[in-house]
Amino acid sequence: MNPRTDGPSRPDGSRAALGAEGPTRPDGASFTLWAGRSTRSDGAASNVPTEGLRPSGSTRARQSPPEKVPKRAGRRKTLPRNAEPETAWRMSNAEVDSWLSGIAATTWRSFGEVARIRVGIKTTADKVFISDRWSDVEPPPEPELLRELITHHDLEPWRIARAHDTRVLYPYDLTRPNRTPIDLNEFSCAAEYLRTHKDTLAARHYLAPSGREWFEIWVPQRPHLWREPKLVFPDISDRPRFALDRSGAVVNGDCYWISLPDLATNPADAERLAYLLMGVANSGLGLRFYDAVCGNRLYSGRRRWITQYVSRLPLPNPGSAGSAAIVELAREFVAGRPSDAAARAELDERVATAFSVSLPVL
Repeated sequence: MNPRTDGPSRPDGSRAALGAEGPTRPDGASFTLWAGRSTRSDGAASNVPTEGLRPSGSTRARQSPPEKVPKRAGRRKTLPRNAEPETAWRMSNAEVDSWLSGIAATTWRSFGEVARIRVGIKTTADKVFISDRWSDVEPPPEPELLRELITHHDLEPWRIARAHDTRVLYPYDLTRPNRTPIDLNEFSCAAEYLRTHKDTLAARHYLAPSGREWFEIWVPQRPHLWREPKLVFPDISDRPRFALDRSGAVVNGDCYWISLPDLATNPADAERLAYLLMGVANSGLGLRFYDAVCGNRLYSGRRRWITQYVSRLPLPNPGSAGSAAIVELAREFVAGRPSDAAARAELDERVATAFSVSLPVL
């Protein structure tokens, strides 16, 4: 077997042909895969599970069992009230275990191994910073500081569909690689508006100890990355709604985002990986995998699409024919092809084929 061109064994004994190397990451590493293990060109290895997952999870399924805590009379070890387990425990099911094993055998990397997943901004003063009625403010802050804001209301699978002209007063210099607040002396209208709300903003006593100005956003994320293309998806949704944004908008804290430059140094490679991520995430296989591995359901069947869950989703080798077929279809959806029942069935078929498994029964 050639370790650079042969993938892991399929159930029928054949091997999936992989490209010589995967896309190059921003840190200079590229990825190859063999025998269920992916290895970076810089020598660092990354585990990709090839066996059944129990407890459920993708890349964390092989973690060591927790260390036993000695019993002590009158004392009981407890987890913090809001703590969540690293993996979601579930009742074992032979059919599901077999299906997950098939996916694991053809998984190139997980979402979390490929992508840096970030939460959106957290202002901790939304009534001051966020509005869809800035024209009613007199005088309104300078237009260059009022950035379009993507919220969970604006997300559909594949594309952004703005529900309202919601904007955030974003007091940062977008040209600087490091977070740099604006000089209020250079933006008189924004300064006047912010000072009318200074009592509210200054009451956020946690800003000053962290070296922030009183008018800053608590979690502004990376200002210079907003102008780059990015994938955006909501925190809470009954179905996957992963969309591509090229508008340069800021992402709100009720959503998560993946900047394309974080995926690969070559823009073309980054774009292909982004389409592949969307294709898997928006598919029936992606949804079934989430339910089997993460299993976090809220009210009315809603799911949490937080970092620790999304990072477990699997990716087939991006150099394979199956992945190319997914990317091709995802491009069509982003470009405007209707995602009707027939089109979704076609996507499900292509994603299942890329992982060499049958279509999931939902």
